[in-house]
Amino acid sequence: MKIAILGSGGREHAIALQISKSKKLRKLYCIPGNAGTSLISKNINLKLDSFNEIYNFLKEKGFSKYKVGELSFFEQIYLFNNAKIVIGAHGAAFTNLV
Repeated sequence: MKIAILGSGGREHAIALQISKSKKLRKLYCIPGNAGTSLISKNINLKLDSFNEIYNFLKEKGFSKYKVGELSFFEQIYLFNNAKIVIGAHGAAFTNLV
């Protein structure tokens, strides 16, 4: 499994540290990351407000982009049920979405 974490604070480091322990993990990216995450992941020096640069990087690494609001309810269920990884700008609010 490949995972990208967006952010550079202590919370992102704590998340990366726990994820790095997974036997299923193939590659962990932190965008932009920090000194601590550089020890357990590949830091990618991109600004968080550079959506196109982040999108292009993730696409190059095999991630896909979907506009969930444009999908039917059943397409959304199928997408989330079959996704290996979900990334979004909702933070903790994802708990209620997924």
